[in-house]
Amino acid sequence: MKTLILPAAAATLLLFGAACKGETPSGGSHAAHVTPATRTTIPTEATRGDAHAHHHQGEHAALPAAQALAGNSIFHLTGTWQTQGGSPFSLSDLRGKPAIVVMLYTSCTTACPLLINDARRLEQALPEDLRGDMQIVLASIDPQVDTPERLAEFAGKMRLDTDRWTLLHGQSGDVRELAAVLGVQYRRNADGSYTHSNLITVLDAEGRIVHRVEGLSKPMEAEAAAIAGLVGN
Repeated sequence: MKTLILPAAAATLLLFGAACKGETPSGGSHAAHVTPATRTTIPTEATRGDAHAHHHQGEHAALPAAQALAGNSIFHLTGTWQTQGGSPFSLSDLRGKPAIVVMLYTSCTTACPLLINDARRLEQALPEDLRGDMQIVLASIDPQVDTPERLAEFAGKMRLDTDRWTLLHGQSGDVRELAAVLGVQYRRNADGSYTHSNLITVLDAEGRIVHRVEGLSKPMEAEAAAIAGLVGN
């Protein structure tokens, strides 16, 4: 049985068409810092089928991250999100400080808590005087379940400092657009769970991708150094 990777919305494809065609993206040196994870090949139908089968055997086989549209700011995405407190939020509200962005869902009990722990490790790897210059965003891929109220409950359960950590609920189309730009692949399984890429993305103060970490429990020294460089500039 074929499974479906949710496509990016047409607006995203038009907005970032030059990068998709392989033309040199704007942003100069920022694109050069993107890690090799951005060059991951989108899985074939056979690979997708294997991942789906593994999930139903009790394993959470991650989908490989797709190529990110490096050099293009996520601030071009105009969707309106909601924070865990119910306040409206635009991605451009992140402007001015580097950000760590993770896409996950709160019902996940395996990979997603590890992703949060990895984001914590990255934050803790920064010099203490720079941590206040960093933003951490958790954007849900499960808009039907992860309401702002649910996200607030989850933030409390995970003991997240909501002065620096922002949890976002968005409409399905806005979630797909953000995932397409970051290169996060995800799909909803029949039991309501999700198979998804395990990816941490570092953005500069203008919303451009400068680093990605694919996988779980990876070293964070290079990413911390990249963030320290951004804050220091």
